Amino acid sequence: MSTAPQEIVHSAPESRQAIVLCADMLGFSAMVRKAKTMHDAIELAGQLARFAEQFSGKDYEDAATQAFYSKKYWGFSDAIVVCWYAGSNAEATMTEFDAQLDQLSGIALAQSLMMWDHKQLVRGGVGHGWMLEHGTTVVGEALVAAASIEKHIEMPFIGVETSLYERYLKHPGRNFYAESIDPTRTLFVPPCSYTKNYPALDYFMIMLGEIDITPSQMVQAKGLPVGDAREEFREKCFWENRKMYVRWHRDFVTSGLAHHDERVRIKFEALKQHHNFRTQPLYPTDPSMLIH
Repeated sequence: MSTAPQEIVHSAPESRQAIVLCADMLGFSAMVRKAKTMHDAIELAGQLARFAEQFSGKDYEDAATQAFYSKKYWGFSDAIVVCWYAGSNAEATMTEFDAQLDQLSGIALAQSLMMWDHKQLVRGGVGHGWMLEHGTTVVGEALVAAASIEKHIEMPFIGVETSLYERYLKHPGRNFYAESIDPTRTLFVPPCSYTKNYPALDYFMIMLGEIDITPSQMVQAKGLPVGDAREEFREKCFWENRKMYVRWHRDFVTSGLAHHDERVRIKFEALKQHHNFRTQPLYPTDPSMLIH
């Protein structure tokens, strides 16, 4: 006995609330034009791969971790889009405030590591709102907001949508932190002239917060008697390692200020202002740490 074919019902795609990052490497097109040898091309390909790994989280997150954060990403040559959907297991486990700031801290660190490893500047935008995936098409107000900030910020910072930044400042989750360890104070650059009046992720402070004593210094510390001598050695190494990064950043920015291209110098001028903004309170009696 034959039966009529059943109609296939396709479920309509649904939009979801999300936070989205759009970021790209500044000056990459010029580097491609300058590449003349296979070695140059391989170097550029390696840099692209590192950029994608850092900003997607592929080098430190497995698939289960990315699913935990409801995280997806798409790469486009020297640009990347990363999306975190609301209602993730991470938000349910860690709270929305902690889960979202944890991932944004990872983006700020990726920006700093691209500068440290490759002397590469990154610019981007972070927006929020609805997102919708339909087959190979991705659309949403979060994506539009992020792309708009990336376009307009111009300077080598990752700008954050103002309403999203203000949401974090007023978020109840912030009340669980003492003022001295408030994560918003180190994760974000308040709106200022050199970020085109956008709040931005603070790659400098996030990188500084990751610095600890080195494995070789740990071995040296273990060779000292347990007690004050060991702790004093560890403390001295910790603060000197932080100074080393600040000095490196000072010298990196200073070298960029001497670039022959005015369009490049302007970007390093913004980094100079940020360096001095953060460094002066850290080393108020040491003017050598500033960029003059």
